[in-house]
Amino acid sequence: MKHLYLFLVLLLLSSSVFGIGAITGTTNICVGNTSTMSDTSAGGTWSSSNIACASIGTSSGIVTGVSLGTSMITYRVGSAYSTIMVTVSNPVSAGSILGLSTLCQGTDIVLSETTTGGEWSSSNTGVATIDTGGLLSGINGGTATISYTVSGCAIISATTVIVVNPKPLFSRRNHICVDNFDTLIVYPPGGSWSSSNIGIISLDSIRGIAHGITTGTSTLFYTSIAGCSNSETLFVDTLPRVASITGNDVLFYTNIETLSDSVTGGIWSSSDELLAIVGSTSGIVQGIYGGNVVITYTIANTCGVSFATFGIFLYFEAVKPLSYNYGSFQIFPNPVADILTIHWASQFKGLAWVTITDMLGREVFESKFLMDADEGDKELGLTGLPDGLYMVTIKTDYMSYNSKFVKLKR
Repeated sequence: MKHLYLFLVLLLLSSSVFGIGAITGTTNICVGNTSTMSDTSAGGTWSSSNIACASIGTSSGIVTGVSLGTSMITYRVGSAYSTIMVTVSNPVSAGSILGLSTLCQGTDIVLSETTTGGEWSSSNTGVATIDTGGLLSGINGGTATISYTVSGCAIISATTVIVVNPKPLFSRRNHICVDNFDTLIVYPPGGSWSSSNIGIISLDSIRGIAHGITTGTSTLFYTSIAGCSNSETLFVDTLPRVASITGNDVLFYTNIETLSDSVTGGIWSSSDELLAIVGSTSGIVQGIYGGNVVITYTIANTCGVSFATFGIFLYFEAVKPLSYNYGSFQIFPNPVADILTIHWASQFKGLAWVTITDMLGREVFESKFLMDADEGDKELGLTGLPDGLYMVTIKTDYMSYNSKFVKLKR
């Protein structure tokens, strides 16, 4: 009961209301500062119990802090009144912020203060953040104002500007080729470079020119003028080189043949899948129709592409020479130096179309002639044709003939 009585007395002394509204306003005032009090009841007058500490305008309600201490402010309307206690104090000092003013993105520093009881804050948390203990973290390049705020009769802050230097950013691919040179691009420029393994990548420390020595990996380090660092691991590769394709180059048009290459990891493809298809990883060729098809084996990596080709002739039944009831074709001489002769025997007269292709399936000669008798010869001038192995194809509306021949100089 005694404690309850004491509590009520204190409450009455700090703020008392008797028949009118409660007084509102700032109750902690600095010496020399002012605060305006207000009350919901109109027509009253204001007074201070200690004008040496705090004075107040009788009609305005403006309190002025005069000296340290406390004063009871009273607002009276007729016989009704309301009171509130005002404390006058000196403003506290925000002190000074101590610590570094620059840091690198992704790193931390600790700031301290010459006073206590305040709170830290950052004007730009996208650049720098700070926790309650003064641990400041660089988030991105830029500037931020760091404040240490102390509250009392007035809110006072100490500030410092922090510069966050950006972490260097690389703008390039993550590989280089053996025997190649590559200029490394980085922002901000002007710093220095180093390589963790100069036996794999040698590096010009000033210009940032990397030279691939041999296959492997090396970590490259860059430090900006501001002292901020970053690193990037580069892989050194070499240009792939395929070997020659091995397998049979003449097949019956429905046969299967497995091609191979001593260098593994490549992809197989066919120049004409109407004639033959090939397994992309197996190299197994399935003939579909007669003719010349080129099979390609390709290996690619970050340094480039290498490929080998292999020509296959797919023949029909009864070719070489192909003889039907309608007639036949033959060629001679074989090998040939200049003139290749085609001999025909046919029950039907009409045009015959002649094409010659190399072993890669490329057409190197084309002609046509009229078969105007039951039997005859047609000479083809091949003087300009380079020496090598070729395939001749002769077609009419009723007959077809395919045969290899060799072109040799005299």
